Amino acid sequence: IEGFRGINNEDNPLVLEFRHDAVNSIFAPNAFGKSSIYEALFYAIRGTIPKLEGLPASDYAPAYYCNRFHSPQKATILLTLAPDDGTDDIVVQVERLPDGRRQVSSPSGHAAPEAILRSLDNDLVLLDYKTFRDFIDDSPLQRGRSMASLVGLGRLSELRQALQVLANARNIDTDFGLSTLESRVTAL
Repeated sequence: IEGFRGINNEDNPLVLEFRHDAVNSIFAPNAFGKSSIYEALFYAIRGTIPKLEGLPASDYAPAYYCNRFHSPQKATILLTLAPDDGTDDIVVQVERLPDGRRQVSSPSGHAAPEAILRSLDNDLVLLDYKTFRDFIDDSPLQRGRSMASLVGLGRLSELRQALQVLANARNIDTDFGLSTLESRVTAL
């Protein structure tokens, strides 16, 4: 990561290595760039930073993506991904250009770097402190749903809930007016 948000490290990229088989956490004292690292990953994968998008228009959110003291006035996030199938690493570069555009490329030559990022958006869970705190404060039912989502069972949980609703015959009768239809058919 270079020149993104609070990371001012011209020609000296911040390099992080995450384990593929574990939950990865970043701990450091205040003002050491933890939030900027999180936001860089979020921006690389999703193309936005919700905290900035929520700023009032007068604050001009696009000005806060790149570090103001980074002379190129662009931010670079380089992701090196090791595929599970043993093939060569895939490198995806995401840049926030001085004009505010997001540019995605693959220095390793991958044909569809945007597709790789979209797949990460489905497979990777980025959790900031506020979201974690909200999770802790949630009801047990909501925590269970969130946990199911974290481990990839969110869609299964939604399907199970839908089937429970359908299993209640009274709901079907009410929703589709089956009693009324049955009375009409009998009358005819």
